[in-house]
Amino acid sequence: MEDLVQELIIADDPNITQKFCAMDFKTIQRIVVSVEGIVAKLNEDMEPFSFKVSEHGSYCLHQIAQTYIIRIMQEVIRLTEHAPLLTFIKTKDIQRDLFIAKLTSNDKEMDIKLAERTGRHLA
Repeated sequence: MEDLVQELIIADDPNITQKFCAMDFKTIQRIVVSVEGIVAKLNEDMEPFSFKVSEHGSYCLHQIAQTYIIRIMQEVIRLTEHAPLLTFIKTKDIQRDLFIAKLTSNDKEMDIKLAERTGRHLA
């Protein structure tokens, strides 16, 4: 889980969020069942020693799973919100050139006169 969180944190790909499924009741239920399976396996492994995971221990494992889910969801939301900014940063040279092209025409003399007029207004 920690590797997954780190992969999300250092991700530079705005499409990385598409690797994750939507969080719904069924997904949370599968995670709870998985944690219960881990608790059952731990109880099975500790049975020869007459030990088992306490209720508090089981609760802690569920809390850890919940914490990781929340952390991953926060990173996915952060990446989703920052995706347009990352896209702009990667293509800012192209965006700048397009902006300049919209402001200027193909007529160099007209562009020079416009620049001179703009310079006079700024001075």
